[in-house]
Amino acid sequence: MNTKTIFTSWITCPKPNLQAKSRLFCLPYAGGNRRVFHTWTDYLPKTIELCPIEIPGRGRQIKSPPYTEVQPLDMSRLG
Repeated sequence: MNTKTIFTSWITCPKPNLQAKSRLFCLPYAGGNRRVFHTWTDYLPKTIELCPIEIPGRGRQIKSPPYTEVQPLDMSRLG
């Protein structure tokens, strides 16, 4: 992908890949964080860029108040 990506604090990109043709956005299981995906880039094709999502109250977002309802997690707010 030859586009510049601006990520929010929720979206991470551990290994940016300018040659990727697709991005894979991943949400961890309940109680998990972005680290559950840390080895995935070793197994994905070079045409895919991995972008784990970390919601408030988890991992690097641990100090942000967690959401208690699904509606505030509207994905359109991510970028």
